Amino acid sequence: MLMRSIAVAAVIAALVSTAPDVSRRSAPTFYVAVQAERCESNSVQANGVSNLPEGAFITVVVTEFEGDGWRNISDENRVQVGSDGFFHITVQPRSGQRIPTSSLLRAYFAPYSPKQSSEVLRITGDKGQRLGGLSNPQVFQVSGPNYGIETLARITGCPSA
Repeated sequence: MLMRSIAVAAVIAALVSTAPDVSRRSAPTFYVAVQAERCESNSVQANGVSNLPEGAFITVVVTEFEGDGWRNISDENRVQVGSDGFFHITVQPRSGQRIPTSSLLRAYFAPYSPKQSSEVLRITGDKGQRLGGLSNPQVFQVSGPNYGIETLARITGCPSA
């Protein structure tokens, strides 16, 4: 019986040692991801994650499509990336506004607004030049060589009245 247990343990050890490596894979560029949760007509909870440096400010705003662009329903809200890469914020609409069903939650990082710490800028570049360039699908470019990254999440389930 002991020999059988040793043989089973050896087979299990062999299977485990030949299993594919499922260790974490690092992202090739910087990213921001966000999800809208717990939507009410007067607030929405935003939960996100990023591999930007700890302390980087992410701007979060509720918006909706209007014509060929969009209209902000909330002011720009700022939240810092935590040491674990996560961030959480509750966003409220501007006075007299409600969050409509099927609006959008925009979350973005820009090295120039708000002012980021010198450590964050050392890593991302003071103009965002280390964010991955235009090959990063989240990168946007503004006036010259200034870059940021942005993501959108659909807000659903808000009460309509």
